[in-house]
Amino acid sequence: MGGLAVGESEQEMYDILGAVCPLLPEDKPRYLMGVGVIDQLKMCVAKGIDMFDCVLPMRIARHGKVLLSDGTALDIDKAIFKEDFAPLDPDSPSPLSRNHSRAYLHHLVKTKERYGETVACMQNLGVTLEAMRKLRIEIES
Repeated sequence: MGGLAVGESEQEMYDILGAVCPLLPEDKPRYLMGVGVIDQLKMCVAKGIDMFDCVLPMRIARHGKVLLSDGTALDIDKAIFKEDFAPLDPDSPSPLSRNHSRAYLHHLVKTKERYGETVACMQNLGVTLEAMRKLRIEIES
């Protein structure tokens, strides 16, 4: 399915999935295109979706939004991170985020250095994949 995350409200998306998913064969994979917010992914799995793809984790990373493993997010381009030498995310699934400071990523993003995008993208993808891995474990147990 595609086109559900481009204009309608979150509730409308869930309502459509609630109506359509029961009609789909249970023995076939159910694919939803364009949903990448972690809470939305979890809700869509609960409604019967098996697979996703979305550019959101990378798109927001390119604009300085960094998802953290504790469920929060940082706008790393904000001035408060200029001298924050703590690791970007000490509990991150990405070693880049455990080994680079917030101040360094702030600098990279502000100067439009492509490596900053790489670090932020790896962080956001790592956090998203880890959330889905935990959800899979929860479903299997």
